Amino acid sequence: MNGAATFEIDGEPVEAAAGSLVYVQPTATRKATATEEGTTILVVGGVPGRAYEPAPEEAGEALVAYNAADYETAIAKQLVVAEKRPDDPVAHFNAGCFAARAGRADDAIEHLRRAVELNERIKDLISTDEDLDGIRADQRFAELTG
Repeated sequence: MNGAATFEIDGEPVEAAAGSLVYVQPTATRKATATEEGTTILVVGGVPGRAYEPAPEEAGEALVAYNAADYETAIAKQLVVAEKRPDDPVAHFNAGCFAARAGRADDAIEHLRRAVELNERIKDLISTDEDLDGIRADQRFAELTG
């Protein structure tokens, strides 16, 4: 929408200035890095043949609590999201991150394990997300990324 970013799609860099559209196959690995201050990226996605389902209200509340470093509230709200969307890997990944930040290693590992069961690509996020730094020494964590 504004600014600029470098996308990496299946290992190939794609430069995108403001106003660019970048199409990514659903099976591709991808990430984006802002190359200008104030960059905003709009992501649109969906499952063919299925209506869009907005995230539960608690998902936004969890992120507000997380951004305020209130990790206990963040995990409590995210657990409601995971209960409402038990087959959503992102719901479980976020629950794992928030639990790790709250010092709840057992809960973090459980949710991260479920996220990986639902989508193997979550392993890429697990290996680099700094929210999980507090549990990286746990043997169970190594099993998640292996």
